[in-house]
This record gives sequence, structure tokens and C-alpha cells, in this order.
Amino acid sequence: MNTPNSLANRRNITRVITFVYLILLVMSKIGAVVGIIANTQIFQNVWWTALLLFGAMITGFLFQPMVKTNFPGLKDPRVTTNPNLHLKDHETLMGYYPVVALVLFIGALALSPILYGEQIILDLKSSHFFWSILGTGVLNVGIFYFLTKGMRYGDVSLVSVTWALSPVFVLPISIIVYQLIGDSAPIGNPSVSAAGFAGIIIVVAAVALSVLANKRKPPDEAPKGDFFANHPVASGILATVIASVAVNFDKVAIDSANPFLAGIVMSLVVVAITLGWTLKQGGIERMRFVFKSYWREFLRVGLVYGAVILVMNVALFGANVNYYASIKRAAAIFGTFYGIYVLREGQNTGEKLLRIGVAVAVIIGIVLITLKG
Repeated sequence: MNTPNSLANRRNITRVITFVYLILLVMSKIGAVVGIIANTQIFQNVWWTALLLFGAMITGFLFQPMVKTNFPGLKDPRVTTNPNLHLKDHETLMGYYPVVALVLFIGALALSPILYGEQIILDLKSSHFFWSILGTGVLNVGIFYFLTKGMRYGDVSLVSVTWALSPVFVLPISIIVYQLIGDSAPIGNPSVSAAGFAGIIIVVAAVALSVLANKRKPPDEAPKGDFFANHPVASGILATVIASVAVNFDKVAIDSANPFLAGIVMSLVVVAITLGWTLKQGGIERMRFVFKSYWREFLRVGLVYGAVILVMNVALFGANVNYYASIKRAAAIFGTFYGIYVLREGQNTGEKLLRIGVAVAVIIGIVLITLKG
């Protein structure tokens, strides 16, 4: 749909994608040069963390707010005029995930020779790729079905911070997965040091404090009878629980092949499921109406989230899944600040300071995980 800011939004997305490419290019070259001079663990940790934080920044500053603002709720004037314009949450995934797959394919062609010295998009190392990529595709439908509900109908600064709860679920799950299939699947030992574990606990405690201190009445924009739309923080937490399982599937899929192929196939699985879901509920006419009405929004959101997956999958390739999950959720920091200062969320100064304090605690936890983990 056309909006007064559509041209400015398209320009911003173009700048974001260009910026992502240039940053990856520059960082890869700097990493190669400095790595020769100082091939130390702390340097590798800093480089890896910078890449993850960059992806988290795109998630918190761009992707999450765009999910909220591009897909209107029930009180939006456009929806009150034409109720058919209210998208179901799986319809949003059906719309922007094809763009995600295309971004990943183009990104693979452009970045693989730069980052790995050759084109690795078709490399397949293990048959574990097939079950793990199917699993992560199915789980990603669940993740973004519930996360979309949370973002659309709740405060970004509250729902985003639930994303940082992931480590508390990832740690035991990843250890269980390693014990079950670690001998046969291409995954590393997910153990963490005492300092790294302390960092995870700080992140979790800060998020728990934020959730408990910021209870809200059900949002006006949410459909009646939809429990998770009316409880956006609970929706965000459920999405995080599912994501904590999915990251282990992601890890197996990426290390069984490569970050590019895993992202592309995962996106296509999401498209297949949500397309079938939409056709079953509304038929071909509903599908056509959704794409015709929102193709611009789907393009914008898909471009940004495609860039996020590109950065995050490259970072996960060969990395410890627990540290990856913790630092990836730094999107909570950026989402919190965006919600407070751009979307003007928070009822008073004390509430805003609490949300900022949570973000600072998350930063401290991340520093512990990165430098001491």
C-alpha cells in the first residue's frame, strides 16, 4: 500500500542493504589483515561479536519496528475502512519471506567469494542438513507467527526485550542436543565458562525484571479472542522459547552445509507452509489480495530481514550456539531504545529509565559472554 513516507522508506532500505554489504566487505578485509597480525582468541571474539551486534542492531532498529508499523492493527483507519486489509500474522510471513530468500541468494553470490575465498552456496557436508533444515523452517513459522503478534499489538520496547531470554532456554536445550547427536552431527560442545554463564544470568534477570515491572492492559488494536495478540509479552516469550529450540536446528543445518544454503532453504520452507495456510483459509483470491495490497511493505520488510539472516548465519557458522544466542538477542537493546525514543513508549520517566536500565544490564551480560566466556 502507498503511504506518504513510502519513497523515503524505499530510500532508507536501499541505504541499509548497501551499508550491510559495505560493512561486511570492510570487516572481512580488516579481519583478514588483523587476524594475521594478532591471531588471538580475544580478537576473534571481538570480530565475531561485532558481526552479531550489527545484525542485532538491524533487527532492533529496523526489522522489529517495521513489523509493527507496516502491518496495521484493527484500529488503523485503513483497516476500519476496509477490514480485509487486516492481515493475519501468517499472511505477513507469506508475503515477505520470498524476498528474504531472494536476498539470501543474491547475498550468497556476492559475499561467498569475499568471506570464504570461493563460491560455497552448494556445498553440502552432511545428510543431517535435510532433517535439520526442515525442522528449522517449521520452527521459524512458529517463531515469527508469535513474534509478529507481539510486535504488532504490544510495545516494541517490551516485546523486544523478551527476545533476550533466549539463553536460559538455549543452554539446557543445546546441551541435550549435543549429548544426543553430538557424536554424529557436525556440532561443537556447547559448554560455557563461569563468566559466560554469569553473563547469561544477568541478561535473563534483567529481562525478567522488565517483564514483571511493565504489565499492561490488553491492547486495543488486537483481535478479540486471540489470546496471544492480547498478551503480546507472553507472545514474545513463546516466540523466544521456540527460537531457543530452533537455533540448535539452525546450527546443525548451517554446519552441515553453509550459511547461505541453510538460509535460502529455510526461507522457502516458511513460504511453502504459510502459502498453504493462506490458501486453505482464504483461497487464491485472498492470496492475490494480500500481495496486491501489501507488496511494497513485503518488499521493505523482506529486504531488511534478509540482511539480518545473512549476517546472523555467517556469524553462526562454526560458532558456539550458546554465546551466539545470547549476543544475537542484543536486538533487545536496540528495540528498547527505538521504542522509547522513536515510538514514544513508556508512561513516565521512571518506566523509561527502568527499560533503559534493562538494556544496560544486557550490555554488561554481553561483555562478560564475549570477553570472558
